[in-house]
Amino acid sequence: MKNMLTMETKIYFTVKVLCAIFIFYQLWIFIFSPKIYDGWDKVYRMMRIARIKLWKYRMECRKKKAESARKKARRKIVSGNKSGTRNSRNNDRFFPF
Repeated sequence: MKNMLTMETKIYFTVKVLCAIFIFYQLWIFIFSPKIYDGWDKVYRMMRIARIKLWKYRMECRKKKAESARKKARRKIVSGNKSGTRNSRNNDRFFPF
């Protein structure tokens, strides 16, 4: 068995490589053409606006979460004293250790 490539496969791979290079070249020209720079500017502006809105939304969520945790802690303290059990001052009297 010969491991040599035939002329047909060499031509096939050469054409494939040249086609890929041509496509990447055209894509490069399209992406970095002066016409498309306006599009990139619009996309960049929209992404900045989205980032700022997301930051504000996350800040609001953090504030709401902190407020609900504060309310929950307040409810826990209030309900703990009204549950009918002895508070810590009375427990110290009975269990000094």
